[in-house]
Amino acid sequence: MQLPKQDNTFFSIVEKLDSFLQAHEQVNGIFCGTDENVDLEEIDPKELPFVFYGFGQASFDEGTAAIDIELIVAEIVLELPDPTNRKFEVMTAQYQTLSILRDCISLLKNHDAFDSGNKGFMPRTDLTLPVNATPFTAKYKEHLVGWMATVTLTMDNENNLCLVPLSVD
Repeated sequence: MQLPKQDNTFFSIVEKLDSFLQAHEQVNGIFCGTDENVDLEEIDPKELPFVFYGFGQASFDEGTAAIDIELIVAEIVLELPDPTNRKFEVMTAQYQTLSILRDCISLLKNHDAFDSGNKGFMPRTDLTLPVNATPFTAKYKEHLVGWMATVTLTMDNENNLCLVPLSVD
């Protein structure tokens, strides 16, 4: 089924974010869904660091719609006998994951440059700034280290009843 052009923005976000992350040289795993789906026992060490993203709240206003995307960039740092080594490993993981998160935010803000041949993959879509990121060092059994942020994308919303797929009897 072909979706109406104005509805393709949601799917374009997923497609282009996946494509960008697959090409990113520091990202080894990509997960989409809810953060409850992150199962550390199932993550292959070759998939680290990973980026998880999921969709959060959506809001609709006259002429615009906004959707939140939750981003988590993480690395696993196992317990080490020497606390000095653990501190260094945590700081290194936080630096690397923050860099990857910044790259994701740059993509969503500057999507026109990433897909210049297609005039951006999200026409008339803007990332709301600033984006606040929160570090974590003890998530999921105290092994996950990284950053999380919620970004908000605002896009056109025609609020047009003529676009509703209704069956006519």
